[in-house]
Amino acid sequence: MPGPGGWGTANAFRRTGLLGALLSTACIDKELTVPTGAGPRVSLQIAVGGIAPAVGGADDLIVGVVYFNATDTIPLAVVRAPAQAEHQLPLELNLTACLGDQTRLGSRDACSVWVVAALVAGSFSLDEDDVLVDSYDAVLLGPYDVAPGRIPNIPPIDLQASRVAAATWEPDDALRLGGPQIPDFFYGPTAGVVPASGGAPVIYGLTLGPAQFVVGQSLQSYAQLSIFENGAWRRVIATAAPPAQPFRGMSALSTSEAYLAHGNGLYKFDGTSITKVSGITDDLFSVASITVGNQKLVIAGGSSGVVWMGDTQTWTRYVLPSPNRATSVCITGPNEAFAAVSTSAGSLFRFDGTTWSAVTSGFAPKTDLTCPGPGQAFVVAGGTAILSWTGSGWQNLTTAGLGGRSVSIAAVSPSEIYAVGETGNTDRAWFRYNGATWTDIGRTRFTRRSGTVDRGPWADPRGGAVYFLSAFGRLERAGTGGPAVLSYQPSMRDLWVHSGTSAYAVGMNAFLARWDGLRWHVDAPPPGMNVTRTIHGVWADGPSNAWAVGDSSLILRWNGTAWQTVSDAAAPVATPDDYFAVWGTAGDVWIAGAATMVRCRTGFPCATVSTGAATPLYSVWGASPDDVWAVGAGGRIVRWNGTAWAAAPSPTLANLARVRGSGPTDLWAVGSQVLLRYDGAQWTSVPMTGFLSSVLSPVPSSTQPTLFQLGLHVRGPRDAYVGGDFANRARWTGTEWRFVPPVDFSRRIVAISGTADGCMLIATEGVVNTPPPSLWRGIGVAGCFSAAMGTPASWP
Repeated sequence: MPGPGGWGTANAFRRTGLLGALLSTACIDKELTVPTGAGPRVSLQIAVGGIAPAVGGADDLIVGVVYFNATDTIPLAVVRAPAQAEHQLPLELNLTACLGDQTRLGSRDACSVWVVAALVAGSFSLDEDDVLVDSYDAVLLGPYDVAPGRIPNIPPIDLQASRVAAATWEPDDALRLGGPQIPDFFYGPTAGVVPASGGAPVIYGLTLGPAQFVVGQSLQSYAQLSIFENGAWRRVIATAAPPAQPFRGMSALSTSEAYLAHGNGLYKFDGTSITKVSGITDDLFSVASITVGNQKLVIAGGSSGVVWMGDTQTWTRYVLPSPNRATSVCITGPNEAFAAVSTSAGSLFRFDGTTWSAVTSGFAPKTDLTCPGPGQAFVVAGGTAILSWTGSGWQNLTTAGLGGRSVSIAAVSPSEIYAVGETGNTDRAWFRYNGATWTDIGRTRFTRRSGTVDRGPWADPRGGAVYFLSAFGRLERAGTGGPAVLSYQPSMRDLWVHSGTSAYAVGMNAFLARWDGLRWHVDAPPPGMNVTRTIHGVWADGPSNAWAVGDSSLILRWNGTAWQTVSDAAAPVATPDDYFAVWGTAGDVWIAGAATMVRCRTGFPCATVSTGAATPLYSVWGASPDDVWAVGAGGRIVRWNGTAWAAAPSPTLANLARVRGSGPTDLWAVGSQVLLRYDGAQWTSVPMTGFLSSVLSPVPSSTQPTLFQLGLHVRGPRDAYVGGDFANRARWTGTEWRFVPPVDFSRRIVAISGTADGCMLIATEGVVNTPPPSLWRGIGVAGCFSAAMGTPASWP
């Protein structure tokens, strides 16, 4: 068997371009021997069997014979035919070129050949696909020494289309609302503008995102303006010298003219591109604008009390009588503007057309300064109080009805003000003020904000609605009809596929989703639950029984109708802990945590079961109720034998993130740049070289210290999948790990799940601010997820 040259493995086919050399000449139902003319010839008989009469998408059989020289792959014969249960294929080989090639590898007195056979889809591209990667099953045999009078016996080849669950992968946007350019996080307050043609307003958000600004350079992160229009987001970066730090504030005069505050000055957006405003280089934090008649007015506030004001053509620089930054500004006309300072003193200042002066307002940080019209200004003081400008001073606006919440506000007029606030980490509350009283207009089950700069909402100046941006690309709209979610990209942490009609996905901010065979449903967490919790693990044995676990002793159970709280921080069922994974059988569920293992059995209360140590366990899986494995920090491996947990010898000290298997003698575990295999007797370390090197990933993630999950799915001894950072994946064929081609997605794979008959999904985390979605469907002979998945009817 050849060694370091590489031609003794399937890698040689990729290295030397087998596909282009061999398959580009193949045709349906036609044998082709590439060398022609007289010369030494032999005939090989190749038997291929095991192919089921109906194998789904595995339409064709390809069989080829090649030899290698020092630089290339040379085809000797190839046939492509419709797949049948059994094939007897005679391949006529002309050995003239091979025996005359002094650079050929292998035997000197014969031609050393290889035989490849593969089941492929009818759509298999002879020019673009890889016979060893994009096939349902493939076998590589050789080398065999062939010469006149030396005919090798080629053993029968057994191909089964069902051995490969997913021949290709397709992105799916069902669990993403807002399109592929949706940001994952925002900086600064929400902004918007009503188009000249009317209709729904255009909403703006400030974010960071990767872009290739200079051809040839790698992707870099730049400040971006995100624009929500017609139900989808798009992004724009500055056309010259784009800043690496995010914009801090934004205000739009129209869809073709808006201004952005940044640490190095003021920028202008003209509807297409972003350019820097000449002459303004101060450290800016806030910006506001207004059109009065035909006059456009812009104000921007920054560090050391600096304020810039102008009519978009000429600009004047002012300095407030305060050394603190102006974190919020607004303007009502050429002779009136306001600025707020969010220090403990919380000073407020007013411009009278000539000078800025302080106005007494009490000692509390001021945020969300908004000016709906001349002589009208409102500001939040200390998070819970709201002040109104009277024309000569500030007075308290009633907050009765807001429940003492910290709120952000946006005003349409003195008789239409909106407030949004959090409710003890259980939901987001929306209120409307009619000039006299506040009314609760609805709740959404989401509370976490993101970024570091003031995060006020934006009210449609025509009245009737307010808009608010927050983490995970979430855009919410609230009006008299209550709130609605317009965009959202969850950050998933785990998924479980029970069948083609039953699957579950979970993640950050108590994200809970169910697949019913037709569409996904995003479920609201149980009432009163802290929705900032991360749900790390999920397991189910059907559409009416699922378990999900997460931070702060969180255990949830789906009963077919609703999620119910089994345990949480307020009422833990066992020693308080953070739970990372769950697995079970019909009436016996195991939950692995940072310090404990919890068992929940039908007819018994959930209780802690000792595993011999208090180090974190990140994953749990069992071959049967009496044969359960768990892995975790420091390479720890423990096994349940039906009576007790016991430590198992581990060949690594690296953190282990997932354990999965297809039976008691076929288990794999993946972790921090390590892959282990269990054969029924012992765990061994698998060198992560070759194609496996692409899935090397740290545990926890180098960018997110609370993200430890990696993808691992084991369907059988000849079909396993592992995934890691940058969505790199590899597939085990029973003899080797093969590379799974990338499909334009760069997030970390946190879960791969599937069924015995080949229904498979991939989940990736959604915190990396890149376009690809976080859900991918495996396309295989089972046909479970061949079509785009139905989207949720609503988002809580």
